[in-house]
Amino acid sequence: MGERPLNCWEFNNCGLEPGGVNCERGICPAATETRLDAVHRGKNGGRSCWVVPKTLCARGRVYGDINRKFADCLTCAFYQKVLSEEGREFLPLQELIGKIARPHPARPRGSSGSGGSSYSCSAQSRPLRTTP
Repeated sequence: MGERPLNCWEFNNCGLEPGGVNCERGICPAATETRLDAVHRGKNGGRSCWVVPKTLCARGRVYGDINRKFADCLTCAFYQKVLSEEGREFLPLQELIGKIARPHPARPRGSSGSGGSSYSCSAQSRPLRTTP
């Protein structure tokens, strides 16, 4: 089997994942969107960030919803990389939207959602600011 595919925060080197070098600015929702975990072989929303609202895109914008951002995502180098790597296994947009439309699974009491690891910035850090 080949190398583990990159998640968006690794590809873009933004450091906005829990424990990342820039996480004091906030945690990108793609890094904590558990309803998309394992989609396109990624961690959380890391390989389907184009359907996660309020993510920081590679162009430096934070979009409030996918309707405003998806046109940019279609030309994004990371989106194109995932599309190419996943081939026939690439999930259609509507299927991904269906996954995030479901309620979050209940977490065990006392769980931080970080897998038990300690980070310098937790998954509960403030959200990124949306670009108007």
